[in-house]
Amino acid sequence: MQVCRQTDLAGKPGSAPGRDRERGDWRMPFCKEQYRIILVFVVLFVITGMCLGYMAERTNSDIKESVRNELRTIATVIASDIDGDTQAQLVPGDETTPAFTALRDRLNAIRQANPSLRYIYTMRQNGSAVEFVVDADYGIEPDGARIGQVYPNFTPQLLAGFSQPSAGADFITDAWGTTLSGYAPIRDSTGQPVGLVAVDMESNRVIARQQSIVTSFILIAILALIIAVCGILAAELIRGSALEELEERKQYLDGLLNGVPAGILVIDGATKKIVDANERAVTLIGRPKEEILGRICHQFICPAEHSRCPITDLGQQIDHAERVLLTPDGRKIPIIKTVRKVTILNREYLVENFIEMPDKK
Repeated sequence: MQVCRQTDLAGKPGSAPGRDRERGDWRMPFCKEQYRIILVFVVLFVITGMCLGYMAERTNSDIKESVRNELRTIATVIASDIDGDTQAQLVPGDETTPAFTALRDRLNAIRQANPSLRYIYTMRQNGSAVEFVVDADYGIEPDGARIGQVYPNFTPQLLAGFSQPSAGADFITDAWGTTLSGYAPIRDSTGQPVGLVAVDMESNRVIARQQSIVTSFILIAILALIIAVCGILAAELIRGSALEELEERKQYLDGLLNGVPAGILVIDGATKKIVDANERAVTLIGRPKEEILGRICHQFICPAEHSRCPITDLGQQIDHAERVLLTPDGRKIPIIKTVRKVTILNREYLVENFIEMPDKK
């Protein structure tokens, strides 16, 4: 998918990107792009995971609060339909009276009309205790509470329900299961609270609502992540294809440059350091290529012109002149040198080519 190497003018693998930067090398380190793609994928997965966790937490909290509001509203509506005077007159032993039976059947009918509700019952305070009055399950289910049966697991939210609509802060586990409850006061004909009505929703129904919403969020996030990944992969395929084409063109150009009998150097216009050389230039200079790259050009060609470069110092566009080339053994080889200023990747370079002058003897 991507060319992950560097090549010089000779078509041979170049050195490490860090070392090339120190030389002022103009070649592009293709491998870094692959690491960037991997980093993008990792960042996407991490951010998606964090977002999903945050959304799941907030969704669970919001759904639970929504259920609490729903239970408060239902309890308030039911309480407004209960005769508080009848509620206040019921005492233990009245479970078979028409007043008790009518209220129980009314509560049971409401429950059947609202499948999300598991239990509906009324309560009252008896000193410091809280006791059942009418349970919709009494006489229908074996665990139905009788009049006066004490409820030991009351919470501050339940006690608040004797004076105003309230709801449990969290799930409560008791002998009847794990539920979330809503409460509302029952008032007599004078407006005084004489008890409360409680409605319970089983925890699994609340959790099912939470899981349904969270699952939807997860599916949406996964779909968005897949689309993002596909987009990145498509862009990488296009970019990789372009890089391969660029590499092929570069190799073609390298072949042409190494096929000419002239030496060619690429020199950084700002630092005057040699950043690349073809095979003929390496042969004429007489040093390993590693010793040539990164060196000042005047260390090898026309040393007398140091700080007087016709192109960078004297402002000429093209330089064509006779100069000398220094060899490691101290010989000076007469050459004809031509220099042009070019811009590569938004940076100025000098492309210098030279040939040996024929022996006049």
